[in-house]
Amino acid sequence: MDPKTIETDARGAQPGEVVQINPEKHPKFAGCFAVVDQLRRWGVVADIPMPGDPNAIIPVRLAWADFARVGMACWMRAGRFVVQVRRADGTIETCKKGEG
Repeated sequence: MDPKTIETDARGAQPGEVVQINPEKHPKFAGCFAVVDQLRRWGVVADIPMPGDPNAIIPVRLAWADFARVGMACWMRAGRFVVQVRRADGTIETCKKGEG
């Protein structure tokens, strides 16, 4: 994939969107998926969820050229015990862990 295309596509990223980390820019997180949490002038702050513990995440700062957009997440962590579910019609439902 052309790096110029990735950078152009990345600039439209939104909170709650899944991105894939460029392995050439971040070998430690090569190909990992992350969920955008915050937008910044230089790029995004995204969370890499850790398997086995739904409350564990690795926050990572990614410049615009450091990731490619994948699409909106269907399930998003909104807090330690809160999950947001994106419905097919675009609405977001919030439920506590163990509900819904």
